[in-house]
Amino acid sequence: MKRPRTFVIAHGDKGGCGKSTFACIAVEYALQRGLAVAVVEGDVQIHDVRDRYADTEVTVLSVDLDKSGGDATNALSSLFRHVEDTETDFLVMNSPANGHKILDAQAEILLPVARELGFRVCTAWMVGTDAASATLAHRSALCRGSDRRMAVINRHAS
Repeated sequence: MKRPRTFVIAHGDKGGCGKSTFACIAVEYALQRGLAVAVVEGDVQIHDVRDRYADTEVTVLSVDLDKSGGDATNALSSLFRHVEDTETDFLVMNSPANGHKILDAQAEILLPVARELGFRVCTAWMVGTDAASATLAHRSALCRGSDRRMAVINRHAS
């Protein structure tokens, strides 16, 4: 029986809240378990996670999630075409600052397609110490629709 695939989305409402750090921790966890790992760098401006795994056994994909409207739909479609062609057990997406706007707007597409490809979706929302961050996480369509959700509190967020 084929093991279930996991899609982890490091999600949050701003830059500097720990999304990239969490994404790297998730990748390292999967590598230590011997899983085939792919990372999706959604922050093409900073691309720190992509750079960290560029010359490793990790499959590295980039998609510009700092888009709006139809471009976001096209970017996600392109992403899933690439994922479909890989033998990835564990997929980690590092979303950009304010990526929640695009991901939440596209949740009704992203979640069913990920599940159709055999992924369980886990969303990790990086929560700051302010109440507004927790409120955004609670309202997030992607968080609400995920198979697993977690809040990661970063007390040192910039």
